[in-house]
Amino acid sequence: MEDIEQIRTLKARYAEALDNRFNGDQVSALFAGDATWQVGEDQAAQTGRAEIKQLCVNLASRFPGRSTTSSRL
Repeated sequence: MEDIEQIRTLKARYAEALDNRFNGDQVSALFAGDATWQVGEDQAAQTGRAEIKQLCVNLASRFPGRSTTSSRL
């Protein structure tokens, strides 16, 4: 049960960071230092926290006011 709660907490922190205008610091902190994140099949993969953070900055400028929070977290 502890693992399930940790996953729920991670999902909630992820959604909160995205709702916070794709906050790059918050989002990138959720990933391992050498993580790779690919937003879509037609997008280049981002590797490492610095690239993930920059992707969030770029997304924030493209989708102002975007909300991703789910009540099913």
